[in-house]
Amino acid sequence: MLDQMMKMLEGQQIGSYRLNKFLGAGSFGGVFHASEMVRNTSVQEVAIKVIPESSDDKLIELQNARKLEHSNLIKAYSVGEFRFLNTEMLYLVMELAQGSLENHIAKGSLSSGEIKNITAQVAQGLSYLHSQNKVHRDLKPGNILKINQQYKLADFGLIRTLNNKSHTQTVNNGGTIIYMPPEAFKGDISAGWDMWSLGIMLIEMTANQFPYKFDNDINQLMARVMNCDLQIPTLPREFKPIIEGCLQKDRRQRWTAQQVLNALQPQVTGKMPVSQIPLKTAKADFTQLDRYLKNGQWREADLETGMVILKIVNKTHGSLTKENCENFPREELQIIDSLWLKYSSGKFGFSVQKKIWIECGGEVGVRDFHIWRKFADKIGWRNSMGDWLFPPTEFTYNINAPRGNLPCWEIFDLEESEDMKYQQYTYTLRNVLASMEDDGLLGGSLFLSRL
Repeated sequence: MLDQMMKMLEGQQIGSYRLNKFLGAGSFGGVFHASEMVRNTSVQEVAIKVIPESSDDKLIELQNARKLEHSNLIKAYSVGEFRFLNTEMLYLVMELAQGSLENHIAKGSLSSGEIKNITAQVAQGLSYLHSQNKVHRDLKPGNILKINQQYKLADFGLIRTLNNKSHTQTVNNGGTIIYMPPEAFKGDISAGWDMWSLGIMLIEMTANQFPYKFDNDINQLMARVMNCDLQIPTLPREFKPIIEGCLQKDRRQRWTAQQVLNALQPQVTGKMPVSQIPLKTAKADFTQLDRYLKNGQWREADLETGMVILKIVNKTHGSLTKENCENFPREELQIIDSLWLKYSSGKFGFSVQKKIWIECGGEVGVRDFHIWRKFADKIGWRNSMGDWLFPPTEFTYNINAPRGNLPCWEIFDLEESEDMKYQQYTYTLRNVLASMEDDGLLGGSLFLSRL
């Protein structure tokens, strides 16, 4: 019945959007490929979820979904309502994906690297949700969508807020049975629900099968899930601890999303395990940087990185001198690097840039403009024409950027205003790697040598 109603909406105009094609039903509604129209011209392709009801509770749910902002969560643009066939309906406008993890799995086996990358991105999205005291409750490959090379959690129709508690109760189980934890049938909701689902998904990705035998009998499957009757196949050694950690019968013993990330990247620097990264030292406070990175706010984290570094060397603006680089405290530099590595799953950070510099043929502590240009091309600081890209307007600030692209450290002169915005763009710290204030590349190369 729902599918029939949704199909009838194809071609309809709701607000400034035209519903082009019904893509399928999700929780409590249907999803469409749509176009934002201005003067009969499509200005943006989007996805729109249509919900055939207009209760206040459902409107609040959609408004809350719109407030969720993280690089590994599908972005919601706006919420609206319309009337069709005498039915009041709500809709949520979202970014349009190119496919799903479900599609990717169906095409064939995934490499170890792909599974690590996907798991890290899903865990980052879950870590953010759980930090907001929210539980997804329907984590599965069909609800993990791909936009460019980034995987994002989608379909928030079953999200439940814990209201600052570690768990709560519900009379609505929701979810998809094969990915549900045993306690779901008792109405017990916690962040452990999502972690169990991630464990099931990891078995699906690594072994191309489910840990249940149920002969396509839904009642048999339900009994297997409720009794935690798992038949776990032989697992790859690198994923075995994660899967076992996620599939603990006692939800309180299950791994957190952060533990999964820690296992995927056990050490982010030579002597600083992820679980031991201090956020305050005698010289600096990294709390805000940690918050920005945790939320996937890459641009804000980049600016904060610059501000923290300048504060450590007792500056408020400008660039670093050769002496600043040579004497920069190693502990603080490692903390900054560790935080970037932690939240980007090893894609961004000064140590990543150092490794790429060496891969390009560079030697730490030695200036070389030929290597500098080669390095900049590799990490996306120059375009295909060899022109330099300048932050903030010419940088994408997302996880899809090339490896080593961040931090590029955009620095502003500070002019305090009521809203505390930074005015007058003056300098970027990508040129701490090529410090223009003192001796070209040498200063920046010495900075990296402190790692």
